[in-house]
Amino acid sequence: MSAFDTAVIDEHRIESLLERISDAAPALEQLLEVVERLAESGVLAGANAVLEDWDDLFSAMTRPDGMTLVANLMMLMGAMSQVRYDAMFDVAMRLPDAVNEGLEKARDRTKPLGTFEMLRMLRSPGMAGAMEMAGTVVQKMHEGAPRPTT
Repeated sequence: MSAFDTAVIDEHRIESLLERISDAAPALEQLLEVVERLAESGVLAGANAVLEDWDDLFSAMTRPDGMTLVANLMMLMGAMSQVRYDAMFDVAMRLPDAVNEGLEKARDRTKPLGTFEMLRMLRSPGMAGAMEMAGTVVQKMHEGAPRPTT
């Protein structure tokens, strides 16, 4: 094959590519807009960094402890999907404030819990409800647990 034949083939390929680009111009413009938005938001740089370190990330994700983590998270998500949405939503909305307030109270506490203070706490409806829930969870956990053999 001569240099002339190669040039003719390349010219045909270039013409074919230019025709395809012309036909796909609207889609290519949309694609460029998406790429520009990804670049402006930093997502493109993040994806590029992930791809550059893909081998290390993949190796880390597929270690036995990583796979166990994924399996446990999937099991937890499955179990949580069985909890009524309205009850779980209420807990999720109240939990951050409750934890922040509880941590602050615990950090500021300077003396031990007195007997009467503890009794007053135990007699509160909120604490009774929490103890009822904890007792139910423990009871349900023991119902299905295998008994040790002696």
